[in-house]
Amino acid sequence: MNGKGTIDFFIEDLDKLTLSIKTLGYPCYGESIMISLKDGEHELYNVITDCYEVRSNHNWTDFLSKDTRINAFIWTHPDEDHSMGVATLMETFDPECNARIFIPASLTKELLERNKKDASIDTYLYLKKKYNVGKKYELWNEVSLTKYEAPRFLISIKIKETSTNITLTFKIGFMAPIGAISNRRIDIENMSSGQMNDLSLFYVVQINSTNYVFAGDLSKQMIQFIDEDYLSNCRFVKIPHHGSKDSIKLIDKIQPSHSLKLHSVTTTFKDSHPFDIVLDKYANKSDAVFSTGRGKEPYGMVEINYNIKNINIFNIELKGNALQVRP
Repeated sequence: MNGKGTIDFFIEDLDKLTLSIKTLGYPCYGESIMISLKDGEHELYNVITDCYEVRSNHNWTDFLSKDTRINAFIWTHPDEDHSMGVATLMETFDPECNARIFIPASLTKELLERNKKDASIDTYLYLKKKYNVGKKYELWNEVSLTKYEAPRFLISIKIKETSTNITLTFKIGFMAPIGAISNRRIDIENMSSGQMNDLSLFYVVQINSTNYVFAGDLSKQMIQFIDEDYLSNCRFVKIPHHGSKDSIKLIDKIQPSHSLKLHSVTTTFKDSHPFDIVLDKYANKSDAVFSTGRGKEPYGMVEINYNIKNINIFNIELKGNALQVRP
């Protein structure tokens, strides 16, 4: 990242600037998301959220070019279905250890050991050893917000078109977890799944005034603190917690754009998630709802590519088990 107020990327033609969102899920459970800001085929900035792997394939090594580089990794929370395979992911796509790392501020080795999060302990220790060392101060970011602080924008990138001097800003703002709630949870001897979800990061990608929402496993406890102003003019929602009913009230706060199509995407979990009632509610506000699905393939991927300048142009590709589930 360059200094404040400087231009991070110069491009020749804004018509070629796209935002690619790939949501990868597995038939039973597990999810990961890749956000790519691209100038044509050239990747300018890549953000991966969470990670999962199975024996048949690692979640990104089968899909990405070996030349791809991760610029930021966001670990929303330490449940296994969001945590396995991080070392493989980062060693493959960030061998120089230059990526910025974002984790819940409440995570400690002791917390993970107490809650028997074996895969998460390995992930936490790996990331800390590789990215929270020496003088890499800007790489390691432990996220926790006060009640009235959200969002906290921790990534901000400027892109300028050389022929016109038009400048766009790509920002990532974190809106959860709220530290006061997280601190109550971390003292619990054995946290339930729901209590662990109270640690989950929630963030919005904002390109000028358009918002793309990524909710992790946001819990109903945190939803009350989410500022609705930053959920307006929405174009994309990654449905929290694999479409469970726990966070269904988030959709009440989301306000689609009048001029843009809104796409919602969910992954699966065991045999129950996503719930039909959740899909129906998202369908009331979304032009289309997609799922990574269940089936014979070892994965499902929903890939949506948005043109940034002409905001009504987009392309959707469904791979593996992925399918449109609403309408």
